[in-house]
Amino acid sequence: MGLPTLQEINRRVRTQLIVGVIEEIIIQDPMYNLIPFVGYAGTGAVANRESSLGDAGFYSRDDTITHNTAMVTVQTTFTSTRLIGDVLMDGLDQMHGLSADVDQIALEVASKAKNIGQQFQRGRVRGTGTAPEMNSFHSMVDSSMYVTVPAKTKLTFALLDKLIALIKPRPDFIEMSVNTSIQYKQLLRDLGGTAADWAVNLADGTQTNGYSNIPVFINDQLLETETENGASLTGGDTTSVWAGKFDDGTMKMGLCAVYPKASTTAGVKVVPIGQEALKDQERLRVIQYANWALFNKISLARLPSILQ
Repeated sequence: MGLPTLQEINRRVRTQLIVGVIEEIIIQDPMYNLIPFVGYAGTGAVANRESSLGDAGFYSRDDTITHNTAMVTVQTTFTSTRLIGDVLMDGLDQMHGLSADVDQIALEVASKAKNIGQQFQRGRVRGTGTAPEMNSFHSMVDSSMYVTVPAKTKLTFALLDKLIALIKPRPDFIEMSVNTSIQYKQLLRDLGGTAADWAVNLADGTQTNGYSNIPVFINDQLLETETENGASLTGGDTTSVWAGKFDDGTMKMGLCAVYPKASTTAGVKVVPIGQEALKDQERLRVIQYANWALFNKISLARLPSILQ
């Protein structure tokens, strides 16, 4: 009597299916969890930034006062863009799934929402700032907030000090790419007798590396293909280190995400479109109405041309 065939065994034994989907498409952006989301009314949030102060001067007795120039402001508007993904599900497939306690629509909605969230995070460091693309560090800061460095230089403590000095009064974060963080850790190890991983306690109870008691965050989305002085995000072999401040909810302090107040929290919502007219299919739309904003330009600074 021979062994039963594998085909016969497979008829008798049911293979276990692990419930849910194992996540492997993951990006590292821990700072994202700390960034404030601020709702605005109307079509956008308009910020009036100081360009020049009203003038004033010293005078002697009986001098004619000539300082009478008014302040000048520059107006910047931040408004939302949209990220959209549709879920389309066959009716019978959904019923088959529900009979096995698997909600196929919920899985697809969660996947779309995760994709939208990752694109939103990516937009913060790669967006062009031209609609419908998102605002980004790259598009919101100008050369006045750059550290001047030699072409293709390695990271040093002195350069980090210069970066920090550009933020008034003090940055809330430093952010760098994966390979730059390796350079930073090597700088710490080279000190000798100092722990390689300086730790800063965050408000959410977690810890991260730090410099001068400022949290240092790693971001997988920061490109390491920038050209000299950060002119372009691609075509080169350098990257940038960033420092900045979070907005405090007043829309006057610094970096935050903005969304229309009429939308749901963080601007994300799921809209049931309904049944397709000529097919047994249901459609839902996952939408995020939001964007990145930098209300105070001196709350973000860039250290470019860091060679990997």
